[in-house]
Amino acid sequence: MKNEATNFDLLESNIKGTNKLQREVITIRIMLDAMYDGMQEYLEEVGWSVITVKDIESKNAKDSKVRKHARTNDMILVTQDKK
Repeated sequence: MKNEATNFDLLESNIKGTNKLQREVITIRIMLDAMYDGMQEYLEEVGWSVITVKDIESKNAKDSKVRKHARTNDMILVTQDKK
C-alpha cells in the first residue's frame, strides 16, 4: 500500500528529527596508564577522546591517584594493574 510507511521511512524520519525521539551523543573518554601511552595517537586518529597518565602527572603517578582521576572525570581507565 502506498500510504504505509516502510521501516526505512521511519528510520529516515527518526534521523531527520521529524518525530519526538531524541538522539543523544555519548562521548567515551579514555585514560591510558603509562604502559599504554604509545596507543594515544592511534586512538585519537580513530576518534576517541584519550589522555595518558603523563598528561596529568609524572609517569610514576600512584595508582590510587590515577584511579581517582579517571573516576572523577568519568573516564575508562586502561591499565594492567590488578587493583
